[in-house]
Amino acid sequence: MAVPHRDMPDFRRVFGHETDLMLVAQEDLVDPCFYPDRLHRMVARLAPSQLWRMKQHAGRAGWIIQQIVKLNSPSLVPEGAIIFLDSDLFFFRPFDFNTLGIDKNRLLVRILPETESARHRHHIVKAREILALPADRSTEQTYMAYPAIWFADWVRQLHAHLERISRKPWQHSLYHAGHISEYTLYGIYLEEVLKPPQLMIRDKRFNLIAWDHDSFVKLNTAMLQPGFEPEGHISLVIQSNIGIPTTEYEHLLKHLLDNADHAEAANK
Repeated sequence: MAVPHRDMPDFRRVFGHETDLMLVAQEDLVDPCFYPDRLHRMVARLAPSQLWRMKQHAGRAGWIIQQIVKLNSPSLVPEGAIIFLDSDLFFFRPFDFNTLGIDKNRLLVRILPETESARHRHHIVKAREILALPADRSTEQTYMAYPAIWFADWVRQLHAHLERISRKPWQHSLYHAGHISEYTLYGIYLEEVLKPPQLMIRDKRFNLIAWDHDSFVKLNTAMLQPGFEPEGHISLVIQSNIGIPTTEYEHLLKHLLDNADHAEAANK
């Protein structure tokens, strides 16, 4: 688990007894250029009202840093599959490599979303720009499906490709790219640059998801219908910035857990 260095004592206090969990400071995986430099820190301490003058020294936002951490994951998992569990993901069914389809295969989850708000076209356009690809290609798809599954050797090849086309260390190339989506960048790279022959495309999510308030209401309504069954889904993802109270998250998750328990009991 990668966490900010300042939060490490809290995580060690809660998870210190977990023998199967390794805590890593995210600063160890991210180039210092993504963080505020010494001048920015000094102004923040002595003259915080002047920070607006220091944008070029401010590094990058936390959500960008989180993506760089993931993109550097092969330094922690050098071989095989890497499965990402973001903090807004909740499991309501048990699963294994066979459930995910990676016991024998290498796959990429590519979805054609039902709603325009879930397509994230700007991320696909930006990924093609970063990878020096033609822009006049489809932006209908999304690679944002959870848990996200990458393969370490392909991520390293992505690093090498970024360095070839930018002539900079890969993290520096992404620092200068502005906004990025790590899952989109990886997906576009696999499909349009690397094109590995053993790649399998999965067109169904592992997760139920609420991108915005409207999709949350729609999901909540569907779950309350008699006989609702989240077939093939093992997890729930609710974006953390859509203004939904955590009590409503809990209600939704409890309903899914109860349904999963009833389905398991009926199959015995």
